[in-house]
Amino acid sequence: RVAGKRVAFTVARPLPADAFAGLVVTALDVSDGRVRFLTSEPETALRRLFERGVEPHDLEVAGADLEEAVLSLTRRPERA
Repeated sequence: RVAGKRVAFTVARPLPADAFAGLVVTALDVSDGRVRFLTSEPETALRRLFERGVEPHDLEVAGADLEEAVLSLTRRPERA
């Protein structure tokens, strides 16, 4: 039920508004050129981001920790 991987990277230019549309990601945080999200499909998410012109730098993919798992389960969905 919880995304198994944490993906983090930086970007040099602003992301397109629809960069994450249709991707299976949770806990998305984009702030000051730093991007973080949780996903069970990191390869697919990153492939789609590359296809959409996103150029990640300092890419890190790691297992989600316990705190992130709890927050993912208890966080209310964000409204668009």
